[in-house]
Amino acid sequence: MKKLLLFIFSAMIAGSTFAQLPNGSIAPDWTMEDLDGVTHNMYTYLDSGYTVVIDFSAVWCGPCWSYHISGALEDLYINHGPAGYPNVSATTTDDVMVFFIEGDEGTIAQLNGGSGSQGNWVEGTPYPIIPTVAPNNNQVTSNYAIGYWPTIYMVCPNRIINENGQIGTAAHYALAEDCPPLSTTSNDANILGINAPTGMSCYAAITPQIRLQNYGMENLTTVELVSYVDDVEQNTFTWTGDIVQYGIEVVDLPEIMDIGSGDHEFKVVANYPNDLPDDDTTNNMLTENFSVNTDGQEIVIDILTDNYPMETSWELFFDGTVVASGSGYTGTQTVYELPVCLENEQCYTFTVYDEYGDGMSYGGVTGHIELTWNGVVLGEIPGDSFTFEASFDFCISTVGIDDANDVEIEVYPNPSTGLVNIKGVKNAKVSVFSVTGSLVAEYENFNESIIDLSDQNNGIYIMKISNESFVTTKRIAISR
Repeated sequence: MKKLLLFIFSAMIAGSTFAQLPNGSIAPDWTMEDLDGVTHNMYTYLDSGYTVVIDFSAVWCGPCWSYHISGALEDLYINHGPAGYPNVSATTTDDVMVFFIEGDEGTIAQLNGGSGSQGNWVEGTPYPIIPTVAPNNNQVTSNYAIGYWPTIYMVCPNRIINENGQIGTAAHYALAEDCPPLSTTSNDANILGINAPTGMSCYAAITPQIRLQNYGMENLTTVELVSYVDDVEQNTFTWTGDIVQYGIEVVDLPEIMDIGSGDHEFKVVANYPNDLPDDDTTNNMLTENFSVNTDGQEIVIDILTDNYPMETSWELFFDGTVVASGSGYTGTQTVYELPVCLENEQCYTFTVYDEYGDGMSYGGVTGHIELTWNGVVLGEIPGDSFTFEASFDFCISTVGIDDANDVEIEVYPNPSTGLVNIKGVKNAKVSVFSVTGSLVAEYENFNESIIDLSDQNNGIYIMKISNESFVTTKRIAISR
């Protein structure tokens, strides 16, 4: 059904592209009237301490209808909705509000089960239903960057949005309980997240990046940010700007150098918002574990998204364990360049997933994923070559120094167009592997001569040369 959505949007708003709002971003406010003529303003609910769950659906959408009649949001509203509201239980926890927004300009007749609708959306629905036809309009669909139906958003009282997906009542409420409380302070700097460092870095220097939120009622104009590595203070940075209450700004902190290889902890502390003591010190410190491996090798994952980037995710496996992963992409037809540091002399599996099951291609827009290392392609997955997932294996090896006995072996030219000279070997076995580990050529009783790799594709190949007295490996690049 999402394919029909793209067609409808293309007809309505020529030249526009859509992407789900990123998790952790600020939800736009809206004021609209429900089918009963009651006007609702979302920020008013948030300011009253309610977590708001919004089901963005379309009357023609089959998956939307299936989720609607599952009762998940019905039970959420009845048991956790605002006290005293229609259909809400007398024993409600009184901390969640639920809305159904028909975001594709379905008519009132269709909401009541008319032609072109999956069913009667109104009958038995206890929470407010809001159309995007008069007296409302469809601006909310654009503001919330709806890319497919249904989209289930949760907005915490601090305005932060998360796409919950089609989960059950208990799962929705568990996420709502994790929402931070309303701000009751005037000067309050909140370290909302650490974007970097994370995972493993191949470099002995890091440039920390954090997400700073103003959790106070006064605009945040200055704050002192102190960085630590392994509890050792590194630097103090004074940020200046202007952030309204609940607003967020991404802040780059000064570079930290000379970090040794191994596991580390990065910590950042916010002090003196607006040059005053922080009114709430429980949210002004955050830590993130990371590691440094200066002997590691950095690969680059290039992702070209299609029109549904939120459906794409990926994982990198070593020996069955996930060592890196990515998801939450929001830019349509956008290139993401993601560096990843990996252990040398190891083999890995890269897997890409599509949540909807149609790969990364539709309507002439095809995504693509490519992994490179030192400019050499390790593997690639066209977006139209898979449905739910696709994988390939690759190896990282910087070998090229003889492993034993200081054997002097020459392999040239390197890079080569296919014909490779090997000098300094006698009665040897020569095996040539692709970086994915596949044996592509093998020679027994090899003496100084030429091997022919002209039928191989451009790329990196690992050459293992051995006889009774030594074993050595060389790396050769084929480039035409």
